[in-house]
Amino acid sequence: MIGRILKVCFIAAVALFLALGFAKAVLAPTDINAYEMRYAEKIPALSAEAYLDGSFQSGMDSALGDQILFSGYYKKFYNELSSKADTLFTPLRHSISDRYLNYRDTFIYNGQLINPTVPLEEYEEGLRETAAYINSELAQMSGVEVYLYYVENDSDINFETEEKTGTYEFFTGLLDIPAENCAKFEVNSFEQYHELFYTGDHHWNHKGSYAGYCQLLELLSPGAEPMVPEEEMDVPGIFIGSKALLTGTTHYAERMKAYRYPFPALEISVNGERLPYHGELENLMRDGGAYCSYTSIYGDDLGCAIFSAGDGQGEKLMVLGDSYDNAILKPLACHFGQLHSVDARYYPVQTGELLDISDYVAENGIDKVLLLGCNAFFDICMGMEW
Repeated sequence: MIGRILKVCFIAAVALFLALGFAKAVLAPTDINAYEMRYAEKIPALSAEAYLDGSFQSGMDSALGDQILFSGYYKKFYNELSSKADTLFTPLRHSISDRYLNYRDTFIYNGQLINPTVPLEEYEEGLRETAAYINSELAQMSGVEVYLYYVENDSDINFETEEKTGTYEFFTGLLDIPAENCAKFEVNSFEQYHELFYTGDHHWNHKGSYAGYCQLLELLSPGAEPMVPEEEMDVPGIFIGSKALLTGTTHYAERMKAYRYPFPALEISVNGERLPYHGELENLMRDGGAYCSYTSIYGDDLGCAIFSAGDGQGEKLMVLGDSYDNAILKPLACHFGQLHSVDARYYPVQTGELLDISDYVAENGIDKVLLLGCNAFFDICMGMEW
């Protein structure tokens, strides 16, 4: 009996301590965080708008860390409670259509996570520098055909107004590449974007990448027949993409689909080492797994990967691109003797050599060069400055 009374008293004392601590945080908050010598965060005012866009949750999390003793326990309790409440509000967020809703530093539009539109002015200086660099390299390459493929995404268009930034048109106007050698993967509406991109990630999905592959093949080899996928497969595991990770919740985890292609035998070397495959789709389909990702299916961003089809004696294509090209490298490689995939962002680190595009083209007997990427990739000079 005494033990039971003591237990009840202890529980009551802890509850009272926590209640007083929370009351102090609300009624008499600390002004200075003495440990970090800065102004302490205070509990924000609650409103429907602040809760829906996530600013209240973020402010509450910071305030609990500054105002309450043993705040780790409070955070755990609050986060569990907030996650359950967040689940209840998710349908409400998705019911708000045809306008952007700020949610935890990303945006929701018609139930899909969206990057904000980036106006041309923010990229203009970087694109000018990139164009100047590309033009200087073109002047050093003779007898080589150069192509540009620009991948539009949600940052190229405002879905509320369907107005586009014109970044592609501005960029191609600066390049010494024939207009017929330039093309873009177009996004003209939210419906189109929703169909061709993942819900919680910035990459194109299997339908989008296949459309890109077909368009690229026509650009590079007019009249060539693209491969037809044998089947659409459900990839095992949960996919939590780059945008979904920013929300700090699992609401935007999704299931991935992929196409099975009738690939011929391909010899693949990565940074000088031969590998049996590129990406792990075959392993995932055979062995399963709790999680999957864009790179687990289509391969990592690699400094230099060389795909050889048949005897490798046909045309040689160099693809200088970002991670959008991961999904189309193997299908595209089947139409060339060799495909050299070079990611300038990782080339020096992974190969131990500096990349000079014109030298690489000459040393490897490249016939065609394809520059492939989105606005952000060309803004940073395709990673040549990394």
